[in-house]
Amino acid sequence: MLSVLSQSLSLHSTGTAHCIHRIARRIDRPLWTISCRHAATTAVPWPDRARPDYEVDHLVIGAGVVGLAVAERLTRTVNTTTLVLERHSLTGSESSARNSEVIHAGIYYPPESLKTRLCIRGREMMYDVCARHNIPHRKCGKWIVAQDEAELAALGAIHDRGTSLGVPLRFLSLSEREEKEPLVRAAAGALESPESGIVDSHALMQFLISRIEGGNAGEGSIALASEVVAMEKDAASCAYDIAVRTVEPDTQGDQITVIRSPVVVNAAGLYSDHIAGLLLGESRASELGYKIHPFKGHYYALSGRAPASRLVYPTPLANLQGLGVHLTLDMAGRCKLGPDSVPVGSKTDYSIVRPGEDGAEEERNRRRAFWESVKKYLPRVREEDIYPDYTGIRPKLSAPGAPFRDFVISHETNLGFSGFVNLVGELRRLRCELWFLVPHSQKLRYRKSRFNQLNGNR
Repeated sequence: MLSVLSQSLSLHSTGTAHCIHRIARRIDRPLWTISCRHAATTAVPWPDRARPDYEVDHLVIGAGVVGLAVAERLTRTVNTTTLVLERHSLTGSESSARNSEVIHAGIYYPPESLKTRLCIRGREMMYDVCARHNIPHRKCGKWIVAQDEAELAALGAIHDRGTSLGVPLRFLSLSEREEKEPLVRAAAGALESPESGIVDSHALMQFLISRIEGGNAGEGSIALASEVVAMEKDAASCAYDIAVRTVEPDTQGDQITVIRSPVVVNAAGLYSDHIAGLLLGESRASELGYKIHPFKGHYYALSGRAPASRLVYPTPLANLQGLGVHLTLDMAGRCKLGPDSVPVGSKTDYSIVRPGEDGAEEERNRRRAFWESVKKYLPRVREEDIYPDYTGIRPKLSAPGAPFRDFVISHETNLGFSGFVNLVGELRRLRCELWFLVPHSQKLRYRKSRFNQLNGNR
C-alpha cells in the first residue's frame, strides 16, 4: 500500500537544514546550524543564541493529508513562504496511509459537530478537486445494512438526521437490494448513501505535494526526518520559535535548527497532543482535553472476486466508538474488511501477526471475530477467505468506552497564542480537509518576505 507513495518521495528533502538550504541557495544566503546530541524527545535545551536561524511566514507541523492540505492552501498567496515539518522520512506514513480511503457523506455524527459540517462541505470539494486534477476517485455509493428491527430503527434515525442536513439518503426496497447486490444480506433493510465514495489517498497527497513545492503562487517546501522538540513564543515579535531536530544521514549527531514563524499549525495527528503541550504546557493541554487515545484498527483482505460493487457498512456501534467492520473497495478493485477498534498503549505498533509467530492464537481469534461480524451481511464469505492485510492507529479524543468527542480546530488566541492553531483528534478522514482550508487558513495568511536568515554572518 505504501509503495506508490514511497517511490514518489525521492524529490523531497531529508532534514530541515537540507530543506531550507535548498531554498536559501536560491536567494544566495548561507546556511548554518549547530551540531547537538539529544536522546530525549522533550525538554531539549534551547541553543545559546540571540535569534533563530530562519524565519518563514507559515510553519505546518505534520505532513499527513491534513498538514499537506493546510500547507497547500497557505502557499496559494504570492510572496509568502511555507515550511512543512515531518518527523518521519516519508510523508503521510501514519494515519493518512493506513485507513479505508473513504469519502464520507456526513451522516453519523451530531448535526452541530465539526465532523458533520466538514464532511458535508468537504465531500463536495473533494469530488471537485479530484475531477479537476485527475486524482483517482470513484463515487461508488454506500449501503448501511440492518439485520433486525432495532438496527432498522437506528437506520431511521440516521436517515432523518442526514436528510435534515441535505445529505441524499434513501431506503432500498427488497427487490432493489436483491437486484443490485445479490450477495449482500440486509434482512431488515438497507439505507443507501449515493454520495459516499473512495479516493486514492496517495495520489491525493502527491497532488498536494506538487502544489506546495512549486505549483502555487507562494513558496513552499517539505522537510522530512525533522522532529519538533521545543517551542516558545518570542515576546518581542509575537512569533514562535520552533527548535527542530534533524538526523542528517551524512553527519554525526543531530542537527538542531531554530525557525521563527508568526503562524504555526499543529497538524501532527497522533502526536498533536504532544506538540500542543510543548507550547501550552502539558498540564494546560490536558485541561483543554488535548489528549490522544490511540485505537488500533486491523484490516483484512478478502480473496477472490469482490462480493459487492459498493461500500457496505453494518449499523454503527453504540457511542459511535466505531462504524463496525465494514467492506470497502480501493481504486484497484481490491476488497478490504475492517477496521476494528482496539484501544492500545502504543502509537507506533503497526505489527501484523503471521501464522507461526508469537500471538498467533490471538490473531486466529481476531480473524474469527472479523468473520463472525462480516458474515452477518456477507453470508457466503468463509473464514479462510480473509487474511491479515495492514493496520492503522486512529488518534481519537474519546477514551475507551466514552461517548463521541468532536475533534479540535482551535486558533489559540484566547490563550495568548495568536497565530497558533491546534488540530487535535481524528482529522485524517478524507472528507473534511479541503473544506477546512478555505475559511480557516484564509484567516492565517501572512504576507511577508521570502525565507530570511535573521542572524546574518557569524
